[in-house]
Parts: sequence; structure tokens; C-alpha cells
Amino acid sequence: MLNLKNVKLLNCETIELWNSLHESTDYYELIEVKGKLEVIDYGKWVGGYLDLWILEQTPQRKWERHIIDVPSIWNAIKLGFISSFMARDGEIIFGAIFKSDACLCYDVTRKSWRELKIMGHPKENDIKGIYSYVESLVPLR
Repeated sequence: MLNLKNVKLLNCETIELWNSLHESTDYYELIEVKGKLEVIDYGKWVGGYLDLWILEQTPQRKWERHIIDVPSIWNAIKLGFISSFMARDGEIIFGAIFKSDACLCYDVTRKSWRELKIMGHPKENDIKGIYSYVESLVPLR
């Protein structure tokens, strides 16, 4: 179950998840994609895919399931994603623990993956988080 709150309009809404909590929610991550609330379920990674659940903008508020196939070269890699967010161009960017100098990008429209190299990133440091909203960053001053 999700509790959604709109601070500006002072309204609150509770939305049931698709699984009625019969599964563990340990591998879920909420993201916003093109104005829609979505949940990435990393729990199926070992099966070679991820579930992307999209909350439809209808009065029924139903969840629509999309299966994201994981490239076979990444199937043997132990799950280690720490954060994800939606980029402006419609890709979901995954920060991965197993590669310190790269992020994985999934294009929702084309259903394709690519690797994004981060130039100049020290190899001894991991990516600790990705922030998609300026408001969530702490000022440097």
C-alpha cells in the first residue's frame, strides 16, 4: 500500500499495490516516469528480468506490468543496484554497484539497454546515489 500526499493541495490518497503484499517489498523502488508513478521490482533480477509496474492515470488506478529483459551478459552479476531515476529523454538510469565508472540505461520506448560511461570518475569510488530532482540536493555553500 502506498500513501500519496500532495502538500500543495493538502490531499492524501492510499493506493493498493498489485500484489496485496503477498511478496516481499524489499526490492521495490519508486520512480516517476513521464508524470506517472512507477515501481521497479528488482526481485526478479535472478530470473533474467525486472518488473516495471506503472500506475495508470485512470479512475480505477490500476497497476500495469511491463517486463524488462536483462541482457544475458548481466544475468550472472549479483544484484547491486542502489538507485534509479528517469532521465529527460525517457530512459531509466540505474546506478550499479558492480561498475564504479558506469551507469546502465534502459530506454522504455525502444526497450533497449546501453551502458553510460562516467569519464573521470575515480575507480576506487562507487556511485552512492542518483538524484533526479534539484530540490533533493544539498547546497554546496
